[in-house]
Amino acid sequence: MKALFGVPERVARQLAVGQPLALHLETRADPLPGRVTAIAPAADAQSRVFAVEVTVENPDRELRAGTISTVRVPAAGAVAADRAVAAVPLGAVVRSPARQDG
Repeated sequence: MKALFGVPERVARQLAVGQPLALHLETRADPLPGRVTAIAPAADAQSRVFAVEVTVENPDRELRAGTISTVRVPAAGAVAADRAVAAVPLGAVVRSPARQDG
């Protein structure tokens, strides 16, 4: 089974094909081990994140299409909140009705 998720560039640079990553499911106490099988060579033009694919064994058919899981990327280089930079689509930026000058 393959899990797809997006990461910012600073995280994508720290991932490598073949690297072990685990999927954490709400319905399971233990994570499912997997390996990175693909990393997009370029960021998505809309979301500005790099697509990452992790392949996991699914012998008990616990995973189904559309299952929501969490992937924890070790050593992703935590960024202090005061230094964090986020990219959002320009269409998501709107002026406050209370402050047209802001």
